[in-house]
Amino acid sequence: MSGMQGPRIFLHELPWDYRSRNTDWRYVRYALPRLEEFEPDLKLTGEMSRRVALVGNLKALRMAVGWRLGLPLGIYAQSTSYLAQDELKRSGSNVIFTRSFPLNADQVPVVWEGGIVDPEMQRSYGVTETALAEELEARGRIFHKAAAVQLFSDVEVRRHAETFPDIASRFVAVPWFAPHIQACDRAALEKHRTAVAIRILFVGNNAARKGLDQLFDAFLQLPASVRNRSVLTVISNFDRSRIHIPKCDQITVIHGAPPQEVMAQMKQAHIFVNVARFESYGVVFHEAMSQGAACLAPSWEVQRELFDCGRAGLNLPCDTVAIRNALEKLIEDEGYRFSIALAGWTRFQEKYAPSVVAARYAALFRSLVNL
Repeated sequence: MSGMQGPRIFLHELPWDYRSRNTDWRYVRYALPRLEEFEPDLKLTGEMSRRVALVGNLKALRMAVGWRLGLPLGIYAQSTSYLAQDELKRSGSNVIFTRSFPLNADQVPVVWEGGIVDPEMQRSYGVTETALAEELEARGRIFHKAAAVQLFSDVEVRRHAETFPDIASRFVAVPWFAPHIQACDRAALEKHRTAVAIRILFVGNNAARKGLDQLFDAFLQLPASVRNRSVLTVISNFDRSRIHIPKCDQITVIHGAPPQEVMAQMKQAHIFVNVARFESYGVVFHEAMSQGAACLAPSWEVQRELFDCGRAGLNLPCDTVAIRNALEKLIEDEGYRFSIALAGWTRFQEKYAPSVVAARYAALFRSLVNL
């Protein structure tokens, strides 16, 4: 590629979002520009239009209020928008990346990050067949407009390709890009062999959706001899959650923590638990795997792939007994715990490390500009 201009990507995303802690917004706005650190021939430009920001935030507020009043905005309207064409032209971009499909993209190829989340999981969470059919129709219309649809796992690509065989090649798997994660050295996994107390960690703001109530029950139901040689640390803002926090000397609750403190806790943890009732991805699993924690995760399609169908972490139902039994075995069996942690750490290095994911993004972008 010597002498050739690499892909120039226009990030069509709100310059600011009133939901400042929104994970998906922060991903496009702050994480993706760091692809340049790993793939220097990429050039990413974030949209700065005040009009786009105002219209997008008003639409988000309309969606939030409408949802509470039972007047939801249609999925197609939720998922489409208009970009600032003057900024796009000035940037010289030859690819657009977005979560909100721009209807005025003209001839510039669009990578849309907007797949249909695991229908099995949606049904378990109370989503009706009518709602699923409406989503399928609305997103299908956008899939046919996109040059590529980025999904975060191979299993999602297969499902979408089977559903839309006429555009099967447009679905591309690129895992979540987490440039802030640097895996620990393998020697750090010796923490499993030298532990006096087994450190269990939960991280998640929407605690009820992420199964914290079941984890509390499971922890308290452990045999006293097992529970007394472990400690449970919970980091959560408890967004939209009312959960009783038990009084127990082995339980510590931290009401919110900055990313550096979360990673510090991950480094110390022997077991990470987030058996969510609903979880579309879960970057916290990357953080835990990278620091050598044995993970307990839900058994939805994406998490099954993340943990290699139970070989690199345990995929469980959000069920007190299942979580308790898994915790007891991991606490009691050092060799088993070490083997699960090592498998997860290895899988992160091979499939989810920032450099690996950046290379996959670069390949996707290059394919769209014929480089």
